[in-house]
Formats: sequence, structure tokens, C-alpha cells
Amino acid sequence: MKFYATSTSVGVWETFLTMGAIYFVFMMFGVFTVRVPAADWKPEGYTPPVKNSNAMITTASVTTDEAIRTPQFYFLWVVLFLNVTAGIGILAQASPLIQETFLLKGISAPTADQTKNAAAAAAGFVGLLSFFNLIGRFFWSSLSDKIGRKPTYI
Repeated sequence: MKFYATSTSVGVWETFLTMGAIYFVFMMFGVFTVRVPAADWKPEGYTPPVKNSNAMITTASVTTDEAIRTPQFYFLWVVLFLNVTAGIGILAQASPLIQETFLLKGISAPTADQTKNAAAAAAGFVGLLSFFNLIGRFFWSSLSDKIGRKPTYI
């Protein structure tokens, strides 16, 4: 953005335009060089993998039109919506909440050290919250693979 910055513009739209043009060039390169092979084409020497009898791997396929007619789609959508909304709300308020908690109550004007300590505690808490959010994603997805999707959501 510094490249495009002037006295009347910080160069944001020019930067986005340049990035869009570069992206377009790379996408066009892909469009003209990558081809979808014929339906019956296989690489030379290819042998299909042995079918796994894992009950958690499905061979069924549901189209988008079929999926949105099922109650499971809407249940999952509501769970995802509530989960994302709650996560954003908690992360957005975690730092102010912890800073207020760590500042001593009853003091009309906290000292600079108290404010600094409260900010450090809040940063640590948000870091831990984010870390456990990451670990939770691995935990729940692994549990889902072991016990199934429906029991995980229940």
C-alpha cells in the first residue's frame, strides 16, 4: 500500500486492484493449463485401492437439493450457527472481561502497573482460550470418527 500511497489516498483500492489482477493472471494460467481427464482415463500402472470395510466411511452421496430437504441439515446448521455465534461473542469479550476482573475493585483509578498486569493476564487468557479452541477441534473431530457423527452432536 505504501507503493500506491499519495497525499489523498492510502493506496487501499489500488492495492486490491493489483492483487485482483495478479490473482486473475494465476487463475487464467490454471484455466488454460489444467485439464480434466476423460471419465475412463487412468494413469499408466494404476491399480485401484482395496475397499476399506470401515463403517465410518460412506460411499453414499447426497446432492445439495436433497440435503436441504432433510431435518439433519437444519439441525446441523443451527448447531453451527450457535457455536460460531457463541465463539465469536466469547472471544470478543474475553479480554475486557479478564481485564476488569484483574483490576482491583474499589480503586477509583488503577495504577499503570495494575493496568499493565490486567492487560497481560487478559492476553494470556485469550491465548489459552484460542489454544483450547484449537485442541477442541481435534478432540471433537477425532471423537466423531470413533463414535460417529450423530452421537458426537448429541
